Amino acid sequence: MQVFFNEKLKNSKLNGSGGLSPQTIKNMHDMIHRALNKAVHLEMITKNPTDFVTLPKRKKSEMRYLTLDEQKLLQDALKGERLEMPVLLALYTGMRQGEMFGLKWAYVHLESKDHAWLKVVQAVNRFSDRTGEYSQKTFLGLCDPKTPHSIR
Repeated sequence: MQVFFNEKLKNSKLNGSGGLSPQTIKNMHDMIHRALNKAVHLEMITKNPTDFVTLPKRKKSEMRYLTLDEQKLLQDALKGERLEMPVLLALYTGMRQGEMFGLKWAYVHLESKDHAWLKVVQAVNRFSDRTGEYSQKTFLGLCDPKTPHSIR
């Protein structure tokens, strides 16, 4: 199994441009691991060979943030544009796109220029339609924000 995953990591893309990503390797491992666990449970094999595989580490990419000068350039470029407000809202609050779509006027308070606030309590997300109820394969729906700390 280790040789199999190592080969997939090195040279397995259909276009011949290299290997699969560590995340894809992990997904493959998880699927094969579950199947072989079932074989162990059914006493078809005695041990799961994927228990002994060392998976590649995922490379975490560092987030790049806008500098203050870049933020100023962005603000100037957005003046009067249709997307000015949502981009500025994301820029200054750190809200995700789905969180902005989940805002309702009840969560936005503009009492005064010095004391304005908004509350993130829900988000809009895309869901798969497994029931066949909708005409599309996916639909948009309200959900909780991404993490419990995202409610703010």
